[in-house]
Amino acid sequence: LGGGPRPARPRIGAPCTRGHAARPKLNAAAAPSRGSPAPAPPLPPDRCYGCGEPLQTTAPDALGYVDAAAVAAKAARRQRGMLNCARCRGLAHGGLIVGVAESWMEQGGAGGGGPRRLATPADLRLELAGLAASKVLAVAIVDCLDVPGSLLTRVRDLVGANPVFLVGTRADLLPVDVAPLDALASWLADAAARRKLTVAGAVAVSSKTGAGVARAVAALRRERLGRDVVVLGAANVGKSAFVRAMVRDMARATSAQYEPAAASISSRLPTASPVPGTTLGRIPLRAFGDGAHLCDTPGVHLHHRLLHSLAPGEVRALQPTGPLRPLPAPGPAGAGSTYLWGGIARLDVVGAPAGAAISFVGPAALTVASLPLAAGPLPA
Repeated sequence: LGGGPRPARPRIGAPCTRGHAARPKLNAAAAPSRGSPAPAPPLPPDRCYGCGEPLQTTAPDALGYVDAAAVAAKAARRQRGMLNCARCRGLAHGGLIVGVAESWMEQGGAGGGGPRRLATPADLRLELAGLAASKVLAVAIVDCLDVPGSLLTRVRDLVGANPVFLVGTRADLLPVDVAPLDALASWLADAAARRKLTVAGAVAVSSKTGAGVARAVAALRRERLGRDVVVLGAANVGKSAFVRAMVRDMARATSAQYEPAAASISSRLPTASPVPGTTLGRIPLRAFGDGAHLCDTPGVHLHHRLLHSLAPGEVRALQPTGPLRPLPAPGPAGAGSTYLWGGIARLDVVGAPAGAAISFVGPAALTVASLPLAAGPLPA
């Protein structure tokens, strides 16, 4: 109450000194003292809300980069949890920015090195450590266009005894004469049973059109019993797209599954893109009213899948934009023919019954060419 200056409040965790209060250090949002150069902002402790990568302000060509001015602006508004990195912003605008070392890079595509310029599949798998020891509801995502190749065969190694719920995504891309979503869900459960995986339930959805999403949300809310919900699966099967669709369904005031907590986070959702390895860290979203989280996770890289041998531009070019349609093979499908399906596959017909027909079901970007099989199969 005297006329002297009021002492500053000491920073939490800072050592105290007798006789005067220690002045808190400036953070990235505070202005430097007059006449002195602006100090470099410290490494933000935050993670990008789009990909889960720890943010940094020093290396523009590395993962998790965010401009120091953006850190200062968000910190001034107490919004440091609302930062996303330069890579996520580029992906959101259609950029093809690689974040994970892929097999095609061994042929010269990897670019420069350096720490954390690229994550590795082993790095991403570490983000899933500890799930088996936690009480969670695991949501295993599979791609309806590639169920045998995208269903994790050792999901129990990751989640332990926790219940597993199966969700098939991209159902809108299946041919129009495929069975309805209910029958597709039963087929997915049977596919899991053949892999010796017991699931608490199965649904098929389209995160793009919203078909089946409300049913999936209702089933997951019913099954979670207060647990966190952790979405996991192979790379590029639509995990982040499903998380976005789930939150948006719970954020709609007219939804039967409306959650005010989901509405409060619906503008800061994980980044979804066709580039494998978009998500680099675990992203917990406080989406439920009891404080539990909906967690997006990095994809498990399964190296037998074709997409890990393709550059991002090729992956995007081969992404279907609508329901797949069968493409009849040109010419008669008799013995002695070879079909080249773009640069992806080759089919040698060494024998076929009379009247046999061959159709190729895949992206429209892949064309089929035929040539005679003159002297046995083509060399590998």
